Amino acid sequence: MDPSNRHSCTGSKLLKRDTFGSVLLCTNNQGSAFIVRDTRSAMTFAGPLARWLMRREARALGRLPSSISAPQLIWLDKYSLARTFVEGQTMYEAKPSDRQYFTSARKALHRLHRANISHNDLAKEPNRLVDPAGQPALVDFQLASVHRKRSALFRLPSRIWRSTGKRLYWFVTRRILHWADREGAADRGRSSE
Repeated sequence: MDPSNRHSCTGSKLLKRDTFGSVLLCTNNQGSAFIVRDTRSAMTFAGPLARWLMRREARALGRLPSSISAPQLIWLDKYSLARTFVEGQTMYEAKPSDRQYFTSARKALHRLHRANISHNDLAKEPNRLVDPAGQPALVDFQLASVHRKRSALFRLPSRIWRSTGKRLYWFVTRRILHWADREGAADRGRSSE
């Protein structure tokens, strides 16, 4: 990571490396953890798309309501993004059984939509966490989209994405890149990626 960034990474652990770059769990001088998405290691052909997705993620993170347990944007530069670390376990690890967890998760999703944000990747299990208090947290907003207003058009991109874009995404990631839905899940179990 570039030391000129506002929060220097004094220690880091690679959580994920793929076509779109790498994701690092970093520690600052005070020992606080944060996550960095770095697109400099993206495959050459995927670099522009990786940076576009990173900017979309930053926009969504910047608009998130404070009532949702999710990462907050720390900084964004041309090639990387830093966001706060969200502690928790994935749902499939924590196996929440309390009805309150699911009620809270539904309310968080409604608050997200009222803020005109579509996550677009909640079908991926590692993106839904159970925090240490047993409450829901949402992470990995790389595919999120922000809309000017919540309207029929707001719901239409979601339907279009599921019927076309998501299928193309699955084809590319599963058939061409040979990814699995839980790729990196072991490393992401207690992190925000």
